[in-house]
Amino acid sequence: MKKLIEKIRQDKLNYIVIAVALVYFLSAIFYISKLKQLPSPLLGGDLYYQLGSINHIIHGGGIFAGSNVLGSLPVYLPIYSLVIVLFSLLTGLDTIKSMLISSTFLSLISFLVLFFVSYKLFKNKLFALIAASLILIIKEAVILKYTALATYILFPILFLALYYTIKEKKKSYAIITGVIYGICSLSHGVAFIVGSIFIGLTYLYFIYIHRKEKDEIKLLTNIFLILIIIGVLIAQLYWFKPIFVYHGQTSENYLNWNNQDFSSFDVQKDFFLGKLKFIFFYFANVQSAIASILCIIGIISVFMIKTKNTLKHYIDIFLITSLVLLLHHFVTRPLIGMDLYPVRIADFLIPIIQIILICLGLTYISKKTKLFHKNIVPVILLIVILVFNVASFNSYIKNDKWALQGQVELPSNALALEDYVTQNTEVNDVFISTNELNFLVNALTGRKVLNSRLAHNDPFLEMEPRMKAAAIILYSNNEELRQQYLEEYDIKYLYWDISWISTDYILDEQGRIINRYDPIVLFDTVENREFLTSNNIEFFPQNTWVDPALNGDEYKKFDLLFVLPTRKDFLQPWDASLDSHLEEVWKYDENNMTISRVYLIK
Repeated sequence: MKKLIEKIRQDKLNYIVIAVALVYFLSAIFYISKLKQLPSPLLGGDLYYQLGSINHIIHGGGIFAGSNVLGSLPVYLPIYSLVIVLFSLLTGLDTIKSMLISSTFLSLISFLVLFFVSYKLFKNKLFALIAASLILIIKEAVILKYTALATYILFPILFLALYYTIKEKKKSYAIITGVIYGICSLSHGVAFIVGSIFIGLTYLYFIYIHRKEKDEIKLLTNIFLILIIIGVLIAQLYWFKPIFVYHGQTSENYLNWNNQDFSSFDVQKDFFLGKLKFIFFYFANVQSAIASILCIIGIISVFMIKTKNTLKHYIDIFLITSLVLLLHHFVTRPLIGMDLYPVRIADFLIPIIQIILICLGLTYISKKTKLFHKNIVPVILLIVILVFNVASFNSYIKNDKWALQGQVELPSNALALEDYVTQNTEVNDVFISTNELNFLVNALTGRKVLNSRLAHNDPFLEMEPRMKAAAIILYSNNEELRQQYLEEYDIKYLYWDISWISTDYILDEQGRIINRYDPIVLFDTVENREFLTSNNIEFFPQNTWVDPALNGDEYKKFDLLFVLPTRKDFLQPWDASLDSHLEEVWKYDENNMTISRVYLIK
């Protein structure tokens, strides 16, 4: 400890590093202290799906098993969930509090990671602080989901580790980098894709650079083999099935509706130009304007640097890889009809691109002018960035719909449901309800469901058979087929609450449907129409978006069939023939009215 204190005292800039890190940490504490639930929609919100993934593990579910549907793969890869589970077990806190409180520490870690990566590459603490403060706004530093952990912590660590592995060419570095690559691959699906392509192209690039040096090529090959073998082996804990069982083939139409419509040239073009604008011409606020100006200077300096060292080569291949990945859909969509999820790829690449270009921009200004010679201007710039950063975060806390929602207690019936289900059922017991009410059950308890919001399901799992089963069980009078599905999917419970119909459809004051929320839906085919009609299930066709949250001109529409409740009754919306299968085992009353029930299915 004394050595650490002494090392800090040796450089006064270390005090500035500590001060800025404390701004992030204390801002996160201030925000989290106000929250009584997750700042996200309770029905269908990403943070609550993440909560379900955590509850699945903490209640005994398999780490590499789907958190909401039996027999599926996890949608949110498990590294973040495991971090929160460990935090919960060590502190004794429930999972929501564990997510919230741990996010304060993760905000500090994410800032320090981006600072450390910037500093290790460019050897200037003030420049690294400016870069980290511009890239990581405080709101994004408050990590409550697996994507942010992978984007702001794990992938930047992999980026830095690979650089040092190439620079030092030591097997010990390669082993460490391989482990980081493996962990990164288990943190997010796109992290594995981006990391693997970057590692592969980096190897080829450095082999080309040293093409006349046989010993160097042999050494580089051995180093890369070590890290690739270790990383790929660790990754197989999740990736074995997607690669060797499913051969990368997702369920039908999954990539077409759960992604922007990259079959459209306009969407391809607008996406790429939008990312360029975000990096170089984004002037929405003071921080983004400063970042864009520095990135413009930085990209110009890339072409002016004449020194060819390991860092310059590494920067070059990362920028080349980024360009390839951000443009790949222009080639892959026409040729093979698919892409690698460009929207999420950009999330991983852009923070590193900005680190490189902002630091290069600051370095260029420092070399060409006397502006930064006494550190006064960089410190003032850093203070300005932090002031606006804190101000924008404070505005978010006071005005954002979901930040305000997070400051309100969870509904009392939801809390009571959580208590009953966790104490009286097993983690792999299967519930049936509407898509959104099933989502709620899974989020709060980690219990499994037959059907749920489509976007929050294993991309390799065909959900349409489950939607058909839910339609039969709930809204058909075909008793034989109902019994078959109840047994096939081992359904044990039905959850009802007063919002059943309103989680399917939005109604006007006269009770007429004016829009859909998230009902049972099938693709409009002759077979599906016949299936519903022959089983006396009401439905209506519509050409629209599959997921209610993924809509707009950039998303593809499909011909769909929307299932309607048999009885337009808020208390018992299912077909009357289902009643004989139901035994009420729990209910929750509010104002002398039952608003939630759990039924055991007989």
